[in-house]
Amino acid sequence: MVRTPAYSHTISHHHPIVAFTDVRVPAANLVGAEGDGMAFAYEWFRFERLMVADRAVQVFGGRGYMRENVAERFFRELRVERIWEGTSEIQRMIIARQMTKRGPATLA
Repeated sequence: MVRTPAYSHTISHHHPIVAFTDVRVPAANLVGAEGDGMAFAYEWFRFERLMVADRAVQVFGGRGYMRENVAERFFRELRVERIWEGTSEIQRMIIARQMTKRGPATLA
């Protein structure tokens, strides 16, 4: 670990900077092709940037809700990410049903 930068947020997760030297990974353990690691990082960045876009609507106020503002488009496209696996209400019902059947100790 090279260093752990200090961020303004109070989230307990850290974002350390790491560096690897002379690392060998067997071909069977590669995720994707050799040298494609940043492609996976970029995919995550794209998702995270959309999440940051969701908050931009609030920052822009009424203008952020206007179709001519890019923040509105990002918000609209991001909204589906929150319901792909079922709405929050459906997820709560599934969890409650499982807790009723199995008890809360089995969900931990």
